Amino acid sequence: MSEYEESHKALRQDVRLLGDLFGKLLTKEVGQEGFETIETIRTLSKDFFAADPKAEKKLHKLLAKLKTPEIVNVVRAFSHFLHYANIAEDVHRLRRSQWYQQQPHLPAQPGSVAATFKRLLEQGITPEQLFEQLSELRIDLVLTAHPTEITRRTLMQKYDRLAQLLLQDPGGDEAKAYRRMRKIYAEMLAIWKTDEIRRRKPTPIDEAKWGFAVIENNIWPAIESYFNTLNYWCEKYCNKHYPINKSPFRFSSWMGGDRDGNPNVTHQITETVCYMSRWVAIDLYSKHFREISAQLSMRDANEAVRDKVGDCHEPYRALLRPIRQKLQKTLEWLNIKLSGTTPTWPIPLTETQELLEPLECCYESLVETGAECIANQALVSLMRKIHCFGLELLKLDIRQESTRHLALIDEVTQALGLGVFSGWDKSKQLAFLNTECANPRPIIPVNIELTEDSAQVWDTFKMLATVPRESLGSYVISMCHSEIDMLIVCLLQKEAQIKQPLPVVPLFETWDDLASAANVIDSLLS
Repeated sequence: MSEYEESHKALRQDVRLLGDLFGKLLTKEVGQEGFETIETIRTLSKDFFAADPKAEKKLHKLLAKLKTPEIVNVVRAFSHFLHYANIAEDVHRLRRSQWYQQQPHLPAQPGSVAATFKRLLEQGITPEQLFEQLSELRIDLVLTAHPTEITRRTLMQKYDRLAQLLLQDPGGDEAKAYRRMRKIYAEMLAIWKTDEIRRRKPTPIDEAKWGFAVIENNIWPAIESYFNTLNYWCEKYCNKHYPINKSPFRFSSWMGGDRDGNPNVTHQITETVCYMSRWVAIDLYSKHFREISAQLSMRDANEAVRDKVGDCHEPYRALLRPIRQKLQKTLEWLNIKLSGTTPTWPIPLTETQELLEPLECCYESLVETGAECIANQALVSLMRKIHCFGLELLKLDIRQESTRHLALIDEVTQALGLGVFSGWDKSKQLAFLNTECANPRPIIPVNIELTEDSAQVWDTFKMLATVPRESLGSYVISMCHSEIDMLIVCLLQKEAQIKQPLPVVPLFETWDDLASAANVIDSLLS
């Protein structure tokens, strides 16, 4: 057996196991005849792609005979097995990564952090240069969704459990292997009997909740593991800890902010999603602060901590108690806000640094008192997550189609008696936008009468001025054609009195727009 075949042996075993169990399941659920039909279609499809000229005719003939219930079973069967094959590949990728980590005598796994460090150093980059670049690295990962692409949460959880079962190696224990197989079959049966189709069209709020679930269940724990790996190789190759006050990642989302002409994404929806995202972040931090407080029972503390809490028996718990209370009050504030009522007191937590400050004090004190190994565990992990996710968890990008902004400006210029903006020549449009962007005086009347669509666009800009700035990412313009489209958004942000304007991101989507994109950007910058 070749090295390649040997390295993928476990994957083939998993696919074979899932295939065998799924075959038994299908026989039970759709009957022997239904199973044989599905198997025949699978075999003919393989032959067709292997260039068998007879297979295509046989396949067409068989498919033409199927009735609707049979077609549904065939489609579901192939869809389910493709899901299982993908799960097996994901599990194998993780298994391979773990295997490489257990083989220190072998070269690092291609594409891993370790292999990347080694390759860059071999190319002549010094450890100092590498560490400096890593410390300044900024990668923005954006979660997007479409109503037809959202897997039901209950199915996501079942797929996760199936993956965990595949990762459990029974070794030579026959009884353990049998129990594992029965659990896998039960999970597959539960998946088959669960309706994949949502009976209610998901709302933008549903999309946002899906994004929060992905963060909480997958990305949140994965980030901790990644930081631990990154820190290890920084110590090994650069002789330094990865900075505890840095994160190479931040996460953004379009869910709840991607209107692009979608009437369901209103300014109220966007505002709600911003506060929901903050609620999830605060809830996660509350749990972690509670765990950290339980761990930091030590008595020894430096002078800075003693100055803050006095001569108490458990100084770290005393130091963290106020911020824990503040987290709880913030959750209460957000609960009231999300219920549709305006809280009677200001939101307690407004700055990420408020969370970090007591943790930094604890860290410095633990290091000074000889407990650095304690400081570098859960405490540092929490600090890095705060730098990664902030108070907002996900920065919400706002996306709208360029013609919606243009329509609003047309109505504004007409209300001012200036005519229709879109009917002006380009030089006049540019002159107007440049002048008004620089003019502190507002041009949009307070009580301007707008059409329903334009009012929604304008309400969105006014709403953006009220939500916490940390909650917002970029303003994305779909179907952007020229610098005019970008300057309109800059003007509307100024008019809405957004103190820290959102970066404007143009999407050049047509062939002509892509061809002229470089000239548009040159013109804008000049």
